[in-house]
Amino acid sequence: MRLARAYDSKVSAQMKKLIIFVVGVVVASSVGFGIGTSRTAPQPQISSASEKSLLEYVNEVRAANNVAPLKEDAVLDQTAKTKGDDMAARNYWEHTTPDGKPFYFIMQQARPGLQGYGENLAECFTSNPDTIEGWKKSPGHMANMINSRFNIFGSYTVWDQDRSCLITVNHFGEE
Repeated sequence: MRLARAYDSKVSAQMKKLIIFVVGVVVASSVGFGIGTSRTAPQPQISSASEKSLLEYVNEVRAANNVAPLKEDAVLDQTAKTKGDDMAARNYWEHTTPDGKPFYFIMQQARPGLQGYGENLAECFTSNPDTIEGWKKSPGHMANMINSRFNIFGSYTVWDQDRSCLITVNHFGEE
């Protein structure tokens, strides 16, 4: 299981350093213990109900922190799908594409006028509750989930053949 560094386009430099450190610890632990390295896992079924339940889980986290719920946004669902499919097809695991475009580039193109952008990535978690628990333990991911500026949400989960596991992309937006 692996989390990518959560990213909010308005995060301070100090927070970015903290996030990089936390991700480094998570990645080092994952590599050291062989977590997420299986290449033989069978492909699980991915359903739209599974994707929608991530929004429910995120909204539970927000409610527990006295933050208004997010609304599902079809355009952000599509940008999350585009990002997830691109990561799987081009075999990368970053908020920035191999050609240097930040995650929010596609969001800006697809939904002009947003005031803020956030992205959470997860790899090789086997359930939505496990994904949410992983994000809750990561300061950057948690910050995106409870950021009161964000009010819309899109999500996508895809099977990554090269990694033999699911990857999840959540996009957060501020209207």
